[in-house]
Amino acid sequence: MIYVWSVFIALLLLFIYDYNKLIKLNQQVNEGWSGIDVQLKRRRDLIPELVKIASFYTKHEKETFSRVAELRTAAEHAEDIKALTSAETEITTGLQKIFAVAEAYPELKSDQQFVKLQDNLAIIEKDLSFARRYYNASVRNFNIAICMFPELIVANAMGYTEKSFFEITPEERENVKVNL
Repeated sequence: MIYVWSVFIALLLLFIYDYNKLIKLNQQVNEGWSGIDVQLKRRRDLIPELVKIASFYTKHEKETFSRVAELRTAAEHAEDIKALTSAETEITTGLQKIFAVAEAYPELKSDQQFVKLQDNLAIIEKDLSFARRYYNASVRNFNIAICMFPELIVANAMGYTEKSFFEITPEERENVKVNL
C-alpha cells in the first residue's frame, strides 16, 4: 500500500512540476510577444511623421506614402500573429521604399527631422530584432517542452498547442525594387 501512495505522490509532484514549468514557458512566450508588440507600436508611431516630412519634398510619390499609411492601419487591427506578420512585412518594405526614394531628393536626405526619424527607426529596428530573437527562443523552448514526455501529457490536459514563430517572409529577404 505504501508503494501505491509513493507512486501516487511522485506522479502528483511530477504533474505539479511540469504544470508550473509549462506555465512559466507560456508566460515567457507572452512576454516575448509583448516586447515585439511594443517595438512594432513604436515603429508604427513614427510612420505618420515620416510620411508627412517625406511627402513635403516628394509630391509625386503619394502612392508609396499612402500605401504605408494603409499598412499601418492594417497592422494596428491585425487579429493574429500571421496577419500582423504579413502587415509588418509590408510596412518594412514600404519604409525601405520611402528611404530609397529619399536618396533621389538631397534636400529630404539632409532634412534634420527626416534624419532623426531615420535614426530612431534604426534603433527601433535593432530593438525589434532583439525582441524577435527573445520571442522565438521562448517559442522554441515552449514547443520543445510540450512535445516531450511527460510534459506532453500535462500540455494536452492544459490545451496547449505549438506556438508560431515570428519569421520574416520571402519578400523581406529580397532587395527592394524602386522605380524612380
